[in-house]
Amino acid sequence: MKLRYYIALLLAKMSVIALKITKHNGTNFPGAVAVKICPQFLQYADKPKRIIGVTGTNGKTTSTNLICDVLEQAGLKVLSNRAGSNLNSGISTSLINGMNIFGKQKYETAVFEMDERSALKLYPYLKPDYLIVTNLARDSIGRNAHPEYIFNFLNNALKIVEDKTTLILNSDDPVSSNLGKGNKRIFMGMADCNANPFVNSSPDVSYCPDCGGKIRYNYRFYRSIGNFYCEDCSYSTPEAKYFAEDVDLKGGKFTVKEGDSRTEFPLLSNTVFNALNELALIGLLRELGFENEKIFDLLSNVKITDTRRESAVEYNGVQYCVYAAKGQLASSSSTIFEFMAKEESVKDLVLCMDEETSGTHPDETLTWMYEADYEFLNRDNIHKIIVCGHMCKNTKLRLLLAGIPEDKIVTVFNEHDAKYHVSREGIEKVYVLNEVDSVRRGFKVRDEIVEYFKGLDRNE
Repeated sequence: MKLRYYIALLLAKMSVIALKITKHNGTNFPGAVAVKICPQFLQYADKPKRIIGVTGTNGKTTSTNLICDVLEQAGLKVLSNRAGSNLNSGISTSLINGMNIFGKQKYETAVFEMDERSALKLYPYLKPDYLIVTNLARDSIGRNAHPEYIFNFLNNALKIVEDKTTLILNSDDPVSSNLGKGNKRIFMGMADCNANPFVNSSPDVSYCPDCGGKIRYNYRFYRSIGNFYCEDCSYSTPEAKYFAEDVDLKGGKFTVKEGDSRTEFPLLSNTVFNALNELALIGLLRELGFENEKIFDLLSNVKITDTRRESAVEYNGVQYCVYAAKGQLASSSSTIFEFMAKEESVKDLVLCMDEETSGTHPDETLTWMYEADYEFLNRDNIHKIIVCGHMCKNTKLRLLLAGIPEDKIVTVFNEHDAKYHVSREGIEKVYVLNEVDSVRRGFKVRDEIVEYFKGLDRNE
């Protein structure tokens, strides 16, 4: 079997060279080759001495990239699957890239995004020292479906690493905060920041997992994330070791309470969900031994990665922004829709969330559209909604059912035609919401809109 491993490693290394020569990304291919030749490739592969894992329904890629950025800024050499290839083959590809031709690992630290449902295939051979679980929420039917399903799957897998892995959990998530009772668990949580979430039409969690009683909230941040309790038993938000207070989303700062100490940190984003991602990062860094002063300095010189954060260019007084949204995933899309509605600017939205166009999930159904809260987009500050992709008519129907006036909706089969319909006057921002698996598409559409308007002005 060792001979098969070395053959697999050699051929995978050759495929990496071939991909570079042909200018292909191939984030999964070398690993897929290796696993095909040697199914136990992960077992034999040399691994970094310290492994940090990130999993959960939403926020995995953002958190993984943010952790990598901060650790690299701190001077560590970090191996990671930054592109989000979080399955067996993708992580195998990262390990292959980190090894020399003799199979010796060149990195001391790895940060891996890990798909929740791949846990049983990964944890026997890739036991993380720390595992951040961002949240567990309702997913699409073709992926992980109901949060209770993926909770049970992940919880069973965590038994494999009970003696090894420290969990960093969101105490304000009534699902994921219940994970891994056999593991060492570190909780992070946040005080009420007056998020004033919209009433959800499709909450992810309604009943207590212990007794079946009704879940209630002292306050919520979005959807089912918030300070919770069961009205019939003692099930409630666990006490957090790292607790964010005085959260000022507009001012860009919050204070983290740890025991008797309180330290103010800069906020990297004006969104609640990214504040929680950052809080998990701070908890991880503290567990790794970083002093608060050092963490402050690191956070002062890092940004939320461009693949997930609002990225804007300005032209003629209008900001043109790109924001990632997960099509096919009702909870993630609803959270982004709520942010779009609450963000105070008058705006046009360009929805590039058609996954089949991007080639990622061609067999997915449309049921997620009727679980996602498109009703959140029925706001006066949303001036126009331009829907792109060959499923645009289905999205238009869903928007109409959400009560959005038809004269505010434009459908285009080709996203490159969106630029002809974006407003030039009466708005402050244009948001291009792209599917997370087609990040470049969103930036391309954004740039095409700006260049089109520049061309019009040159020709006037």
